[in-house]
Amino acid sequence: MSRTGSIVFATKSGLGILAKNLYESKIIDKVFIAGHPKFESHPEWYDRKDVVLSEKELIDSVDTLFILEAPLPDPFDWSIVELAQSMGKRVVLMPMYESTPRSHLVFMDKIICPSLLDLEYYEDYDSCFIPVPSPTDVEWKLRERANVFVHNVGHGGIYSRNGTAEIIKALPLIKSQDIKIIIRVQPDANPDIAQLLDSISDHRVSIEKRHVPFKELWSTGDVFLFPEKFNGLSLPLQEAHAAGMLVMAGDRSPVNTWLPKEPLIPVSGYFNTELPWIGIKVRNAIMSPEDIAKTIDQWAGKDISEYSKIGQSWASQNTGDLLREKYLEQLHVKK
Repeated sequence: MSRTGSIVFATKSGLGILAKNLYESKIIDKVFIAGHPKFESHPEWYDRKDVVLSEKELIDSVDTLFILEAPLPDPFDWSIVELAQSMGKRVVLMPMYESTPRSHLVFMDKIICPSLLDLEYYEDYDSCFIPVPSPTDVEWKLRERANVFVHNVGHGGIYSRNGTAEIIKALPLIKSQDIKIIIRVQPDANPDIAQLLDSISDHRVSIEKRHVPFKELWSTGDVFLFPEKFNGLSLPLQEAHAAGMLVMAGDRSPVNTWLPKEPLIPVSGYFNTELPWIGIKVRNAIMSPEDIAKTIDQWAGKDISEYSKIGQSWASQNTGDLLREKYLEQLHVKK
C-alpha cells in the first residue's frame, strides 16, 4: 500500500491543526516534526511508530511527499523536493495562495487546492480542488439563539486580516443591548491590536487575553464573528461551522460558496495588497463597521437552530473517511 509523509508543525497553529487533521483522517501516514520558532510542539498528537527522526528517513519510508503550504521550517528552502524526486518519490503540494512561494510550483507532480479560490491561482498547473476534511476534534452543539457573539483574534492575522479593528469600530454602532460579545486574543498578539482592545469600554464586551484550549474555542457562544478580509482555506470558519455556530463572515469567495449566505456580512469592494515575499497581490475585502453592526443587529436574538443543524450536516458530509479516497487518488497516481 502506498504511503504518504509530511514535514509538519505539531503546534496549536493553522498548519499544526491542518497536519493533525490529515493524519487523523489517515491521509498522512508518516511525519517528521519540525521545530516551530515560537509555539510549543505536541509530538503526542502522533503515534510514535509514525514519527521519523530526519527528512531523509521520512522520504525513505514513503512513496509520496505531501507538502503543506511550503517546506518546513523554512518556506524558501525547497531542497527537500529535489531530494525526494532524486529518490523517485512523488511530490504533492497543498498550497495557500497567500503564503506559498511560487518558485518551485513547476516541479510539483500534483497540486491539491484546499479551496476554490486557491484553484483559481493555480489553474495553470496540474491542480485540483479537494476540501480539507471537517475537523476531527470539534464537538457539535445545538445553538438556538444568537445571543453570544465570539471573535477570536488569535495573534491578529497577517495585515490584520481577521477584521478585529473593524469589529471594534462597529461596537458603538450596534443597537442591540441584550447580546454578549466575547473577544479572545493571544497574550502575545500584535501590539497594535492589543492597544485597540484596551480602548474598548462597552458593557456587552468581554475580552479574554489567554491561550484558550482548542475545544473551548467552540464550546461557548452562538455566533462566530469573523470578517476575514482574504483567505482561501479558513480553518476557524470550518471549525465554528462544524461546532454548530452561526458563522458571520464576509460575503466573498470562496466563503460564500460553502457557508450559508444569509448571515454573511456585505462586502462593499476590494483593494489589492502586495505580498512581496511570494510575488503576488491579494484582494482584500472591504467590510465597513456600519455593515458589521447592521448584520449583528439583524441576527441578534434570532432563532438560529436550523443554521446550527446545517453545520452539523456539512461536517458529516466532509469527514476524512468520505474524502480519503479522493486524496489518495491524487497523492499516489503517477503523472
